[in-house]
Amino acid sequence: MKKGCWFALLTWGLAAAAYWYWLRDRFDPPANIWVPIIAGFFMAMVVGMIRTAFSAVGDVRRVRRALEPGGFMGEQPRDGENIAVAGHIRPLGMPLTAPFSHKQAVLYNYDVEHPGSSSSRNNTGPVKDYSGLALTPSVIDTMRGQVKLLCFPQLEGVRFTVVHETGGSNGRDARMATTYPDTDVLVFGHSHIPWDTTARTGLRLLNPGSPTDRRRQPFCTYMTATVADSALSNVELCRV
Repeated sequence: MKKGCWFALLTWGLAAAAYWYWLRDRFDPPANIWVPIIAGFFMAMVVGMIRTAFSAVGDVRRVRRALEPGGFMGEQPRDGENIAVAGHIRPLGMPLTAPFSHKQAVLYNYDVEHPGSSSSRNNTGPVKDYSGLALTPSVIDTMRGQVKLLCFPQLEGVRFTVVHETGGSNGRDARMATTYPDTDVLVFGHSHIPWDTTARTGLRLLNPGSPTDRRRQPFCTYMTATVADSALSNVELCRV
């Protein structure tokens, strides 16, 4: 998203500069400034639509490749490559339990919101209070073999991995740092015991507890955090 915005602004600036160079002697001030800016804006929109169209064509090709028997059989995706896969997904270990429906799943997301202002002057609609997403390490059985789905995508330069269980607490930091050397933040559960430590390698380990089943803990809990400028901050354990 951020790269797309910067690309759009850069395209607008370059197009406006090109139009100004071409039209500067054809209009009197201030039209010789505003006309290139407006023309550059519309040209940036055209370039953006072309980029979107090429991206959509690429997505269609990847999906078609995923559904064809030939495909990428035996090939390993390159780092940073976008691929599409189709097949039956199943957990590598224990499945997750969705917090509200209590159904077994490999992936779930939820939103908690309350009604916004409904006055005649200010109708804001629902206001989101909390949102969450969980993924357990899984495998997708495709026509070309198994494709593992082990973690979340990178968020604003911070690499997240979410697992259900990490074993006993003794030596957990060092053990997980060795298991997940390419992860910045490891989020785990299973015990429902809140956890927030940092391994010597810089790996941050977080367990938010549970908002629905506190087990032996005094309170039900969840965690909030901020990801911005390629850093995790404002990690807070909240009581329910």
